[in-house]
Amino acid sequence: PMKELEQRVGIITPSTFAQALQIVRQEKPELLAALTLAGFCGLRRCEIHAQKWEDIDLNRGQVRVTRAKRGTAAYR
Repeated sequence: PMKELEQRVGIITPSTFAQALQIVRQEKPELLAALTLAGFCGLRRCEIHAQKWEDIDLNRGQVRVTRAKRGTAAYR
């Protein structure tokens, strides 16, 4: 499997995130759900890929992370 390159972690501003959502909505709408989960729920790429529909409760507005990255706090 491919290994991710080490990257510097930063904090994105709300206005920059709004611009990113707009660009993705226009150019790659199939990625909008993943970007939304990453930005608003703090999910990592591996956690987003592991999500299943039964982990998402639209009525309650909740996402259950059942396969969190090792070493991640249990509640976040």
